[in-house]
Amino acid sequence: MTCSVVVDGSDHNSPLRSSYRTHSTSRRVRNSIRNDFGRYELLVLLISQLSYIPITTTMLSTAFYEPTQPTCARLNDSYGNVDSFSFSEVIDIDFNSLLLDWGEACQQSTLTAFMSTSLMAGALTGSFIAGWLADTYGRLPVLKACLLVVCVGNGVFSFVATVSWMMSASLLFLLGAGCGGYMVTNLVLLVENLDHPGSRLLAVSLNGWSFSMIFVALLARVTQHWFLFHLFTAVLAFVAFLAFQMWVVESCRWLASVHRANDARSTALRIRVRYSRSTQNSSELQWWEILGLSEPAVSVSNEKQLLRKYAYSDLFRYSSVYVPLLALCYCFVSSSVVSFGFYFNADVLPGNRYMNMAFMGLSKFAMGLIPFAVSSFVGRRPIVSVSVGIACAGAWLAVLSQLYGGSSWHWSLVVLSLIVSAALDPAWKINHLYSAELFPTVVRNMARAICNVGARLGSVVAPMVVHLRTIHHLIPYIVFAGFLSVQL
Repeated sequence: MTCSVVVDGSDHNSPLRSSYRTHSTSRRVRNSIRNDFGRYELLVLLISQLSYIPITTTMLSTAFYEPTQPTCARLNDSYGNVDSFSFSEVIDIDFNSLLLDWGEACQQSTLTAFMSTSLMAGALTGSFIAGWLADTYGRLPVLKACLLVVCVGNGVFSFVATVSWMMSASLLFLLGAGCGGYMVTNLVLLVENLDHPGSRLLAVSLNGWSFSMIFVALLARVTQHWFLFHLFTAVLAFVAFLAFQMWVVESCRWLASVHRANDARSTALRIRVRYSRSTQNSSELQWWEILGLSEPAVSVSNEKQLLRKYAYSDLFRYSSVYVPLLALCYCFVSSSVVSFGFYFNADVLPGNRYMNMAFMGLSKFAMGLIPFAVSSFVGRRPIVSVSVGIACAGAWLAVLSQLYGGSSWHWSLVVLSLIVSAALDPAWKINHLYSAELFPTVVRNMARAICNVGARLGSVVAPMVVHLRTIHHLIPYIVFAGFLSVQL
């Protein structure tokens, strides 16, 4: 279900596409990855990916709600004899989640799935709304607003979550909306500051989600309590907001696409003054020449079309747009169901849950670099096919290993879970790049929003799939393998 890539809407078959570029500027200087990453581009890459830490921490906060099986065994053995049970002993080896405060831990409570679903449903909603807002009002305001939502939401959650589970679910929905909005917008802002295809692929390969999982595991292990976990996340989100406020400016490509050429030029000059590439006089240069970018594929004859306001319905008017969009959307759904399914299923895996999550993040980060490492001699489609193929094989092996004698607490399940999670990451990275490159600028963020809505829909389904283990422990693995088989 892989689609060919058209950068900046150069496919002339759709009326949504900008007019075909008839000539290119002789001033193009970003002819290599090294030249594409100036000081400003490196700063945007660093800030946008490090800001994934509070986002990932929030999105995976419910993964620690249910204690591990050994802890549950000791809790259940001591149930009814609370006075003789050392509660601090549980906290020393596990995470003190809201379920423990509510007395719902180790009871196969539906609250675990409900809270995770509320968070992911918020992310779905935020993705959809932020996609339109970012195309209409700009990438940067939406990013900063989303980080403020995550900051304030986590701070409030720390103090009122125990009031009622309904209030907690509502706050998690709000937090999810902020996270979903950030994830749908940050990559577009970054990619629109780059010109070389290899640079875009490198930026996607360095996506902050994977290494942020290591920080999530570390923060959970250090705090071991939901209050401090959310409070520290609020502080980190505020720091990320300040970084965007102080050092990042609006996308010049977006400003030009909404006919704010003067603003695009003044923004380009601000970048050049602060992070100068050269001392060349820029008084007669266009905004893309100031930044050393290739000339945008926009013509004066198409100005009337560019002035119109586009809506989500425009994405489904032309087959050249909606066919690859729907195919890409399913890939996001499938990958998200499997990825988040394994995150939320981590409490039943043998071994240390913090180490499991940290190794999962580390392996995903390492595997995510493969597309960039092999892109010079292997196309994107083979990378996606191999990635999904290995993940699919690992998922079916997990099913077979438990079906034919392997226990649900066997070490092989950890290995296969890590293989599935890590192997799927290259496909994730390529699909993210497709979603940022495949569609024209005027509807790019809305198209990416549809893909991210698919990803968030998958994350909404994932907790429900994991909850099916209360019926039979094999059911989630069969569902994961089925999704990957269709995607392959």
